[in-house]
Amino acid sequence: MNMATKDLPIEEARDRRLAGQPLTSAENCPITACRDRDHFEDTIANTNIPPFYASAIYGFCKTFADVRYASPEAHLRLNIVVASL
Repeated sequence: MNMATKDLPIEEARDRRLAGQPLTSAENCPITACRDRDHFEDTIANTNIPPFYASAIYGFCKTFADVRYASPEAHLRLNIVVASL
């Protein structure tokens, strides 16, 4: 690590990055030695994990038409539809 920027305050590091100035020079090191370091460039995986299309986000989607007649007195049963792209 470049000792001149080892203890660089976060505000100054942010200002340098926003101004397009590099924080340090790049160096290769094992992943186990990368704690408390910043990535110099994007890291790209060799394979997809899992090795198929999968969403990292799961959720529910309903429209007003689905629930327009719902009220505390008139409960609705909503169907769950599983979809995957």
